[in-house]
Amino acid sequence: MENKIIIGLLSILIILSSFSIFLNNKNIKSNNRLITISNNNYENSINIEEKFFEKYTELLTNNFQNELKQYFEKDNSIQHPINKKEISCLKNAYSTNDMTNCVITANEEWEKELNKYLKLLEKDMPANEYKLITESQNAWKISADKDRKLIDKYVTEKDGTMYIPLSADYHKIITMNRAKFLTDIYYEYIDLAKYNN
Repeated sequence: MENKIIIGLLSILIILSSFSIFLNNKNIKSNNRLITISNNNYENSINIEEKFFEKYTELLTNNFQNELKQYFEKDNSIQHPINKKEISCLKNAYSTNDMTNCVITANEEWEKELNKYLKLLEKDMPANEYKLITESQNAWKISADKDRKLIDKYVTEKDGTMYIPLSADYHKIITMNRAKFLTDIYYEYIDLAKYNN
């Protein structure tokens, strides 16, 4: 709906701009009378354009803020206590060292979360099914180690202290994604077990 309003307003603006350019300081014959367009009318059209841009900017800003709010509400990782704690820590970080420590702490918390769900899966699954989890986890460790080497090679070794927390964040994301994946697998397994009973 807002897009239609914006398109309509843009159309009006284009028409007004074209008309004001055409009419500015020109004489027009209408019904055999000579009409002189005054500078006052030109200034009025400029005011209309300025008001339009104010409204347009306001609509865009509100739309962006709403989309951003929806994004944060939809993304479960943003709502996760580990992420909330990390964001709070980063808000109080005064140096890249502080930032790096926030991210490292979050990574350690995600490792605990990952291990928690591995243990829950081991406890609740039959051994032959948990074997698939073990195989998957072993393959992930190999892949994650290779990813970490890439990060260390192409991010950590760059000049500049800002790359240290960035590198730590990339490491954290690897762990976080795996923890979220195992969490999802656990709840999918529980749902399937309930369905089959």
